[in-house]
Amino acid sequence: MSSLNNIYAIIYLLSILLLCILDWILYFASFKPNLNKHLNVKRLYSLNSYNATTALYRAYKHLSEHKFKILKMNIKSYDPNNNHVERIIDFFTKMIITMALAMMGYALTTSTSLLTYLNNNKNVEKPSDHLARMESIENIFQNFIDGYDVYEILFIIASSLFILTANHILINTWKKDLHKKHLTIIEEIERERS
Repeated sequence: MSSLNNIYAIIYLLSILLLCILDWILYFASFKPNLNKHLNVKRLYSLNSYNATTALYRAYKHLSEHKFKILKMNIKSYDPNNNHVERIIDFFTKMIITMALAMMGYALTTSTSLLTYLNNNKNVEKPSDHLARMESIENIFQNFIDGYDVYEILFIIASSLFILTANHILINTWKKDLHKKHLTIIEEIERERS
């Protein structure tokens, strides 16, 4: 890869890394504290721990009726499935990777056709055209070698999108689990109060 392509690849990978870090920051600094903001609980480190569930249960239980209703509506109205990162990833996978694969297929098909044409016409050509035919074949293989940078960049893009997607799926799963935990505790307290 050329030095300019290396710089672009580094910038691209850094932007993917920043998106992953942003996803983590939004989860730990925004989503999780917003769920626990109005509750009297200390930091809940473990999502599935008995102590975290007990602390949440007690915190919801001690809320006034009015505050409990407001929190319940707020939590029920939140949709953990609604996010923009999935839409962006979907756009990139559909547009960029599809276009790159189509370009690779076009280059491969064209080169294969040229090689087949040159191979079929080798008996028809004059002996003086042999050198020109060999140069044509050499140019086709040189185009494959020159096109390797494109394939390498495509691999970097696909790998980083995979990492971004895996990171986002992990954090989104945690969001859904925490949201479900709060909803389950709220429903249990509602049953007890009625």
